[in-house]
Amino acid sequence: MRPSIIPHPLAEYLESIPYKLVIYALTAVLLLIIYGVVGSIFIMKLNLINSLYFTVQTIATVGFGDIQPHTDVQKIFTITLILGGVALLAYAFTLTITVVTMAVGEITSGARQRRTIGSTKDHFVLCGYGRVGSAVHKELKERNIQVVIIEKNKDVTEREIWEDSSVLTIQGDATDDNIMIDAGIKRARGVIITTGSDVDNLFITLTAREIHEDIWIVTRASRRENVRRLYRSGADKVISPEASGAEDIYFASMEPTTMKITEMHGVEDLRRESEIILKHGCTIENIEYHLPEFNEPLARKIGISDLSQLNRFLASLESEKPRQKSLQNMYESVSGIHSHWISGPNKQSLEKVVEELKKEGFLLGINLNEQQIAEIAKKHGVTQVILKPEIRITENHGIKDYKLIAEIILEHHCILKEIEFYLPGFNEPLTRKIGLSDMDQMEKFLESLKHDSTRMESLEGLYNLSDSGIHTITISGPDTQHLSEIKKEFKSRGFLLGTNLTREEIIQKIAEFNA
Repeated sequence: MRPSIIPHPLAEYLESIPYKLVIYALTAVLLLIIYGVVGSIFIMKLNLINSLYFTVQTIATVGFGDIQPHTDVQKIFTITLILGGVALLAYAFTLTITVVTMAVGEITSGARQRRTIGSTKDHFVLCGYGRVGSAVHKELKERNIQVVIIEKNKDVTEREIWEDSSVLTIQGDATDDNIMIDAGIKRARGVIITTGSDVDNLFITLTAREIHEDIWIVTRASRRENVRRLYRSGADKVISPEASGAEDIYFASMEPTTMKITEMHGVEDLRRESEIILKHGCTIENIEYHLPEFNEPLARKIGISDLSQLNRFLASLESEKPRQKSLQNMYESVSGIHSHWISGPNKQSLEKVVEELKKEGFLLGINLNEQQIAEIAKKHGVTQVILKPEIRITENHGIKDYKLIAEIILEHHCILKEIEFYLPGFNEPLTRKIGLSDMDQMEKFLESLKHDSTRMESLEGLYNLSDSGIHTITISGPDTQHLSEIKKEFKSRGFLLGTNLTREEIIQKIAEFNA
C-alpha cells in the first residue's frame, strides 16, 4: 500500500489557493471601512470618530442603536454597509482560516518536502535510516551532497528526521516502485541501501535496478554470505559493516564521480589549486606524497569541500611557521609531486577541474598507478631517497653522524633493522626496512653520497622533514648485553633520548626540543 505524503483530503485544493488572495480580502475590508467612514461623514452628518464608530458596529452587525439613520438615503447607505460587511468579513475570515490551515497542513504532513523532493536532482536516495544509514547520511551531508531518505518506521521519521527541516524524507517501503519514483530515483545519481535486513536490501536493489537500469547502487550486507547474492541482484558495490564503516560506503557511492589527480607545484600554489577544485563543487578527499623507495605513498586525509575550510588551513600555516616550514620541506623532498583523490557532483565537474589544472600547468596525469608516478618523478629529476637506519632506540643526530652510528652498531655485532621518522601532521611514523649488517654496505652508501650531490640533497631534505632530527632505529643483536653496550655508547655521545619509548613519549620528546 502506498502511503500518502499529504493525508489531508483537501490537500490538492488547498495547494492551489494563492496566498495573495488573503491580501486582497483584507484590502477589501479596509476599503469597506473607508467607504463607511466617508459615507457616515457626508450622509449621516457625523464627525470622524463617530463615523468610524458607526461604520465598525454596522459592519460587525452589533448595532447598539445609539446612532440611527433617519432619512431614506441614510437607511439605504446603512443597508449597503451591513450587507457588504457581513459578506466581506465572512469571506475574509473563511479564506484566512483556510490558508492558515493549509500552511499548518504543509508543515505537519510534508507537502513542502514533497515539492522540494520533486525538484531535486543529482542526489542520493538513501534507503533505511538506522545506525548505519544515519552515519552514511552524516558523511554525505558534511560534503554538501543532497539526499532523499526513505524510511518505513514512522517513529524514526518523526522523532529523528523531521526535527531537521533541511532533511528530505519519505515514509514508506523502498521496495514499492511508487515510493522510489517519489524519491526521484530517475533523477538521482545513486542509491544507497542500508537497512538491517539483507532480504529487504535484496528486494530494494531489484526494485531500483528495474526502475533505473543504469543507476549506481551501493548496498549493505549484514552477513558476508549474502554479498554474492546482492551482487547478483544488481548492486554495483556491496559493503559489509563488519569489515568497513560508513566512510567506505560513502566512497563506494562516490566511485563513479571520484578521480585521482597527480600534480606538480609548490606550496605557494596551494590556494590556486584548491580554488579550481572547490569552485566546481568538488571535495579534496586526501593528499598523497610519493616518496621514492616506498611502495605505498604517504597519505593524509583532508576532506576540504568549501573555501572556509581552505582559508582556515592557510591561515594556520601563516600563524604556525614551524608547520609551514615542515610542509615546505615535504614539497621540496618530492619536487612538488603529489596526488589528490577528489570527488565531485558529476563527471562533468571532474572534467572541468582537469581542464583548468592542465591550463595552470599543474596536472601530470589522472588515475595513475605508483609505477607510472615513479616514472614521471624520474623525468622531473626526483631521485631515489636513501633513508638512514631506524631502531627502537630513539635518538637525535645529524647526517654527519651516520657513519659513527653504523660503526657502533656493527662493532657490537648487531644489525640495524629499520628506521622511523616522525613527520609533522602525521599520526604514524614513516618506516623503512634497512637490514644493515656489515660496514661495507655503509661505506658504499657513504661513497655514493660523495659523488652524487642530488642524492645527498634528497637525504638532507628528508632528514629536515623530521621534527628536530629525532628518529627511532630498531637494532637486533646476539644478546641483551650487546644491546646494552650500544645504549651506553649512544648515551655517552649525546645521541640517546630513550629506549622502547611509546608514541606518546616520543611526541613529548619532540615537543621538548621544539619548545
